[in-house]
Amino acid sequence: MKKTWLALSCLALALIVGGCGGSSSTSEGDLASDTQVADTYNGDSAVDGGYDGVSPDLQFPPDSADATPDSTGEDGSDAPSPDVLDDATTSDAIDDATADSTDDATSDGLDDATSDAIDDATADSADDATGSDAGDLGGDVFVPQPSDNVIPNGDFELWSDDLPNSWLGEQNNISSDQVSRSQSGVHGGSSALVLANNSDAHKRFTTAGLSLLGGRYQCTYWVKGKGEIRNAYYDGDFSSYKPAGYYQIDTTEWQQISYSFFLAADTNGTFELIFSVRNTDSAAGDLQIDDVFCYREPNLCDTLVCESWETCDLAQPQCKPNSGYCSSDTNCFTYEECKPDHICGLKAGRCYGTADCDVNGATPKCDLSTHTCVAGDPCGDVSCSDWKSCDPSDGKCKLQTDRCDTTFDCTGQKTACDTSTHTCEATEHSSNIVPNGGFESWSVYDIPFYGEHLIPDDWYGLDIPGSTEIDPQYIVQITSGAHSGSYACQLIDADIADRFTTEAFDVPTGTYSCSYYVRGHGSIRHRWYSLAGWSKFFPEIDVDTDQWQRVTFKINGNVTQFRFIFYASYTQADKGHIQLDSIVCTKD
Repeated sequence: MKKTWLALSCLALALIVGGCGGSSSTSEGDLASDTQVADTYNGDSAVDGGYDGVSPDLQFPPDSADATPDSTGEDGSDAPSPDVLDDATTSDAIDDATADSTDDATSDGLDDATSDAIDDATADSADDATGSDAGDLGGDVFVPQPSDNVIPNGDFELWSDDLPNSWLGEQNNISSDQVSRSQSGVHGGSSALVLANNSDAHKRFTTAGLSLLGGRYQCTYWVKGKGEIRNAYYDGDFSSYKPAGYYQIDTTEWQQISYSFFLAADTNGTFELIFSVRNTDSAAGDLQIDDVFCYREPNLCDTLVCESWETCDLAQPQCKPNSGYCSSDTNCFTYEECKPDHICGLKAGRCYGTADCDVNGATPKCDLSTHTCVAGDPCGDVSCSDWKSCDPSDGKCKLQTDRCDTTFDCTGQKTACDTSTHTCEATEHSSNIVPNGGFESWSVYDIPFYGEHLIPDDWYGLDIPGSTEIDPQYIVQITSGAHSGSYACQLIDADIADRFTTEAFDVPTGTYSCSYYVRGHGSIRHRWYSLAGWSKFFPEIDVDTDQWQRVTFKINGNVTQFRFIFYASYTQADKGHIQLDSIVCTKD
């Protein structure tokens, strides 16, 4: 039995003449007409009328297979409270639809939906994005062909291991034993899908991930049996469901349902079409679905050529400037103009801040209320902390010499920021939580298996895990050219790194800014370990210089048995192997 494309042809003709057969009822109805009020509960996204995009204040996380519907979001009925879902099920909007659809399933309730409802729903949803002519290419009306279907195996003819091919995607949460094949009384071909979910907690049956072009899509499918069904999609986030409640199905005849959605951008294997079902009745055949057909409407953006700084807006459709670009002054603030490179820039005499004004001229100050350069003292109304002073060139507070907000501001030989006084101090200052971070203190230790060696105090940690591996003879005291103080530490390792570790110490609660200095020839990287676990490996740094280079990073406190671990690799003697100094961490 060949697939029937009559409904699709009627669908296209309906856009011109109002539907096949006018407004007379037929035996194959679209449930959309009886649920039109509920169907407007969720429109598309902002550019699309509102219903397809995820609400900015809602996320729809995947639910577990045995989850019950929430009062909001993806697992419920897209209603803000249980009352809304109850209303959607019992009030006029859905109640009438349920009464008409269920009580008169073989009469006006479903039959009248066929031509007018599908035509109206299709026309309305196609126009939702931006109006009745959004994306209209003019000329002949587009008539979808079977090859336009973007849903693989939408006719459910292909099965493997008793499951339909190209379905049951990542967001699917209906169990495989609730999915079966029907080969009698199908709508088209030789097979149809059966979904069984007798619970009132909805379950999702989804396509496998698809890569779809952005744009407006029109879908139809056929359903019969008994249960509740609605649609949505996933493209990295869950859309809202349509309808807001459910279509109430109770019929032995195939009925057609239409669904429309708008993708603002292309998807890269993430799109999944969702069928949400619940309250199916096995005595009535549960819910049977066949001939799922979705096609993308042609869009002017398909042929419109935009400038390199523009992108075609599928919802309009027209070329629009990319973020940070402009096509005219209307894309800029009132104090800006669109420059020849299509980037907004200041108009003459206007300013973003005092730095844009002539500090030596008659108008050295920026009035931010009008973004205009005016006369006055740029620092006249600026109040700074006592460790900062106002810079008249831009009217901003700047750190005074040897003052700091964090250790990152201490770039000289005073490497540690004492945040209690906002003063840069020596590496050995008490604000530095790293014991002997400046390698100023050395002693001879008897190292297990290695004998006596001169090594820096508080280093060569042997705590497990993360214990020191490097042979102590390759840890050398540098007595000249240290970054700060009198000494630095040299690591020699001609091969891949062996660990060089501090002894364990505790780190109080807080966030800490850290830095160390390195020079020489080789590579260095670091990480740390505490009872909270291992940190990530920081990127390996290739070093080939006689000048001290600073490395900065942050750590979180409130951990015990903390130790820094350094890995020096492939060191070379021409620049003194790898040398470390001024290892500092201070509390922000």
